[in-house]
Amino acid sequence: MTAARQLLRTLCDVEGVIGSFLLSESGELVATDLPATFDAAAFVEAGPRIVRLAELGGSYGEDTCFFVIRFAEYKLYVRVIRGAFLGVLLTSATSMPTLRVATGVVARRAEALLAAEATRGPDTIPAPPAFVADAPLTNTLPSMTLPEPEKPPPIPTSRRAIKYRGRSL
Repeated sequence: MTAARQLLRTLCDVEGVIGSFLLSESGELVATDLPATFDAAAFVEAGPRIVRLAELGGSYGEDTCFFVIRFAEYKLYVRVIRGAFLGVLLTSATSMPTLRVATGVVARRAEALLAAEATRGPDTIPAPPAFVADAPLTNTLPSMTLPEPEKPPPIPTSRRAIKYRGRSL
């Protein structure tokens, strides 16, 4: 989904944004535009936790629009959108009003992108061949024999003696 990655890349225009990611409503990583130090395996644990935090905010009777998790040097801004979560990793010097406006634009485009992806449906992949345990094992490969390697022609020997520093070799 390169269109989602390009969409997330536009958030880096806001000063102080390190990178961003898009999670599905189940917490699975959809797209990311983060530095290489953040691998996809980190989202296996972080994705469901972000979903639970958003649900926790909704337990007070109001829907969560966004929330911010503050760390020592960084902040994680998560915006809840229809069917997904938009996360932005930023420094503490980032202007929050500017970030809210930028994520609003990206969130609308991401919702449209995810809706178009959902209507298109999953890619079809052919099923792997079935394994039958009771079937007799047969060799289906054609039998073939390799030709003998060609022998190089013999090197004619010379009757002339080879000498090195006056001695015969």
